[in-house]
Amino acid sequence: MFWKKQKEYIFPYDYASFTKGLFSVCKLDHSINFIEVCNQNGIQHCIKREAKMSELLSNENGDLFFEGYCKELKQVRTFELLMPEYEIDDCMQVIDNWFFKVTGKTKHSFIQECHRRSAHLQWEGTCLLTSFIDVDVIINNGRLIETCVNREFDGLNIYSDLNDRFYIEFVDLLTEEKIRTYPMSLKFTTEENTYTFENWCKNILMLDIWSFFPPE
Repeated sequence: MFWKKQKEYIFPYDYASFTKGLFSVCKLDHSINFIEVCNQNGIQHCIKREAKMSELLSNENGDLFFEGYCKELKQVRTFELLMPEYEIDDCMQVIDNWFFKVTGKTKHSFIQECHRRSAHLQWEGTCLLTSFIDVDVIINNGRLIETCVNREFDGLNIYSDLNDRFYIEFVDLLTEEKIRTYPMSLKFTTEENTYTFENWCKNILMLDIWSFFPPE
């Protein structure tokens, strides 16, 4: 009598590497239906899954995962949220909108937050009084609204994040709040002269920001 060998589906090839370095974003209590792409003897197969999500996870790139009990596998496992839309709680939801509902953060700001987990402090110190117009996002009646805000500072920290993007932290002298912003598209005014961030660093701080990175 010949016994048919049970098919073994493996996804991904290196599961330990796949889930390495994930951190918790928030707890969840949602159901999800989705398609998982698995490998069986080197051939990809699409398998329907139904799971109960218990925790939202992420890596430092801002990629989203969830841990939950899979009905078909009868075990708790980690899955990646790859698609822009999923059937969550029996209705199709855009993942970026759903993410905002469960975390109160936009996906864009969260990705920046993830990149800052591997940030490097490149410079810190005082400077001449400087002002600029920043773009802030506020929540009004559940909607995100961009607004322009005047900022002033006389000292700052300059960081580079995981993707070598610069951001700055300072205490806003107008509100006494600690502010973090990405400056490369902003214009800075010191003693009635206006500069891009790169030129402001050169002229006011006597600093070449690109010297922070070794030549390739």
